[in-house]
Amino acid sequence: MKITKIYYLFLSLFLIVVLPSCNNDDSNVPNAELRMVYYSVDQNDGADPSEIGLYQYNLGNDYSERVSFNSIDYISGISEDGGIYYRYADDISAKYWRKLSTAYIPIPFPESDNDNTVYEYIFSPILAGDFKGNYCAYFVNKKQAGNPDPLSDRPTLLIYNNVTLAVQLIDFKEFCLENMTDYDVDMIIPYGENMVISTGGAEIWFQVCAFKEGETLPGDTLFQLYKWSQGELLSFGDPIKQKSELLGYDPINRELILSLEDKYYHQVSTGEFLPLGLSFSTKSNLKMFAGSVNQYVFWSDFGIEKGYIQGETEEIISWEELKTKYSEIENDSEKLIFEKNDKISIAADGEYVICAFPTKADETLFDIILFSADGKDFRRIAKDVCCGAPVISGPIQK
Repeated sequence: MKITKIYYLFLSLFLIVVLPSCNNDDSNVPNAELRMVYYSVDQNDGADPSEIGLYQYNLGNDYSERVSFNSIDYISGISEDGGIYYRYADDISAKYWRKLSTAYIPIPFPESDNDNTVYEYIFSPILAGDFKGNYCAYFVNKKQAGNPDPLSDRPTLLIYNNVTLAVQLIDFKEFCLENMTDYDVDMIIPYGENMVISTGGAEIWFQVCAFKEGETLPGDTLFQLYKWSQGELLSFGDPIKQKSELLGYDPINRELILSLEDKYYHQVSTGEFLPLGLSFSTKSNLKMFAGSVNQYVFWSDFGIEKGYIQGETEEIISWEELKTKYSEIENDSEKLIFEKNDKISIAADGEYVICAFPTKADETLFDIILFSADGKDFRRIAKDVCCGAPVISGPIQK
């Protein structure tokens, strides 16, 4: 009897000590902090209709699932509390925000305040979200019902705080026209889906194009950069005929990063466009910028590198290392085409990079690879999928 009691006591102590350590010692999950990956599988990318949707991968438990069965047009990013902003491809008016613990929350659309006013989306704009999960913004057009004259339209910036549920509508037409009194223009519209929200959501940058209604010729359109900050609309620089691509936000210097047609990065500072000396030729997509630090990720002859807005660069992983580490998973280093493409993103804190490479057998199929900047974590999270650019979160607040 004493032997039996001693045996059970020993077994209990063994289970208490060993089992928790087994749960934490998962070779596939060297860092168990909660981070989420999202990627879309779309029929336009060649996917089978039965596979389309939004997919979610949890780094904490190495678990993947499909969370939406709709075709997703755009994923703008993942917030610190696990929220994600995206838009359905088959319905431009259905813009959604999703949290881990909830279903799909439609982003509000302004209702007509009287029978004479109607609203419509402009250019099916993207949802731009900051990495704290509080704000999103997009453009709508306020029109007079029954009035087909475009000169009566009033493009409007809509800002939504999904914590307070507050909605702001900023009519910027008159401000822009007054800012361009020296130019013969009478039409102002936002330039496509060009928008950046600062990390804390305090600043929203966007670009408008201005022209003379009915008289504009190719090349005559003017472009002007604006910032909405703390209830005030500010213009930057003079109207120019160069389109800018708004790329990201430098949270340290609180400045916008953009590219002009010279294909170099510029930093907007006190109304001037200051060239940073960084070539735009290595750009992959708008998610290359880390939202919480002044870093970005880019392709090079070496492989994948991380750069700092101030000019320094840091090698993350070489082409040869990519092949070697991948072969440890697939046992076939020649399966993928390891070349730079537009499917690469960096986490908000700069600690993880995610990218996708096509297969040699079928270049419409991709394997999605994720790795940490320190090289300690490398894994494939999906294989043989027709995917868009994947995005990865920073550490999510539990």
